[in-house]
Amino acid sequence: MPAVDPRQQHRLPRFAKSQPTHGQYLGTLGSRIRSRLREARGSMLPLLLGFVAIALLVAFTIGASADAYVTRKQLFSIADAAALAAADSFDLDQVEFVAGQVPRATLDSEQARLIATHYVEQFAKHGARADAVTVEHGRVHVTVTGLWDLPIASGVLPHGFEITVNASARVQFN
Repeated sequence: MPAVDPRQQHRLPRFAKSQPTHGQYLGTLGSRIRSRLREARGSMLPLLLGFVAIALLVAFTIGASADAYVTRKQLFSIADAAALAAADSFDLDQVEFVAGQVPRATLDSEQARLIATHYVEQFAKHGARADAVTVEHGRVHVTVTGLWDLPIASGVLPHGFEITVNASARVQFN
């Protein structure tokens, strides 16, 4: 800014008399930022800790739900295999041959229940048990229930609940 003649200074607008130079403006801005940062010191740590806690909780919840899903799939595989074993448990003297039709096997409900229960007890994890084994119209229905526990104890998520799956298989001759 050019030097102002003191005789002309009364004619200049008021803001023009005390306008800072570029270097003075940056110095003032820098000191304002520094003073604001000094005032805000320490308020970032609780915010950061809160976000970390929320992120850990979300990660734990996702991991726990994935573990529950895998446990359910394992129980379903066991129930399916138990139903197949029970459906294949017929004796050859229980097969009916009718001329012009596909042979049919008559399943014994008690034998199917024993085989399905034995299969679940032999191969299951998670404290699984065969709750129900029913036979109807050449089809075996098996219900398996297992207990799922959290990998890490938590007060937020439910602790130890049962997962129940159903599977069925039928006897079919080709």
